[in-house]
Amino acid sequence: MHDETKHRKHFSESNRWREIVIVVLAVLLLISLSLLVINKYIFINGGIVEPQLIIPEANGQVFDGMLPTDNPDEVLRLLQEKVDENQFAFRINANPVFTADCKSGNLRIENPARNIYCMQAELILDETGEILYSSPLIKPNQYIEHVGLVRQLNSGDHAATVRFIAIHPDTDAYMGEVAAAISLSVSK
Repeated sequence: MHDETKHRKHFSESNRWREIVIVVLAVLLLISLSLLVINKYIFINGGIVEPQLIIPEANGQVFDGMLPTDNPDEVLRLLQEKVDENQFAFRINANPVFTADCKSGNLRIENPARNIYCMQAELILDETGEILYSSPLIKPNQYIEHVGLVRQLNSGDHAATVRFIAIHPDTDAYMGEVAAAISLSVSK
């Protein structure tokens, strides 16, 4: 009887290993088939197969222009609004001149009327990264002519960057920013 029990135990262990091997082989077969299908139907010659578009003839169904019920002026106005939302313009003096004490310089910052966003401008000294001037909020169609710096600079030319921060007029949310390189001069 002992031999029979030992034989059954060996037989059940070999059946378990056989089942594991069959499951592993089945999984590998499914993976291989999946890769084959992907290769055959999606990738050909290293590239993705473009769909074969069959475009029927117009047969008098397609017309030039806009739908007759659309007002061309209204459509152009709506399109311009979308363009304006994605654009941000500014004006700045690229070579402002400051007094020797740096209390006044003609930076001439303008937020053009065509902008939909308010803005704030920061004048940054390139050499140190120091913010020399921060403007108050400038709404569209507003400007600042002369500004003073937070500290005195040596006379001569200084490389600087003006960062323009776009701010949503209704929510005061940050909308993005652009920067412009300028060279500011300090009088003797």
